[in-house]
Amino acid sequence: MKTISLNGIWKLSGHPQGAIGQKSLSLDATVPGIVAADLSRAGLLPEDLYLGENIRALEEYEGWEWTYETTFSAPAERDNVWLIFRGVDCLASYELNGQIIGTSDNMLIPFSFPVSSVLRE
Repeated sequence: MKTISLNGIWKLSGHPQGAIGQKSLSLDATVPGIVAADLSRAGLLPEDLYLGENIRALEEYEGWEWTYETTFSAPAERDNVWLIFRGVDCLASYELNGQIIGTSDNMLIPFSFPVSSVLRE
């Protein structure tokens, strides 16, 4: 089985929960990683979240919904292709080419989804 890593720079977008179209953010994110670290790198949170009471600055974003997005080249061999996610936070839905390929409702557990039928050039 051939493995393709999707680690790297992704696009991260977010908005307050239930507030689509209102205040939103879009920035580069590192995968694997965490939203708080990406917000820090973007200058939206203190650089050292563990210094003093800096972690409290994160409270503003606790009720936000976040979306990670990237593009990748589909493998030439399209039989038995799976996307494997390791360590996704809590509630998530997974889309590929506009189609939901799965959901998860547990934290930091790997999830995998067959995607052969959803891949495009």
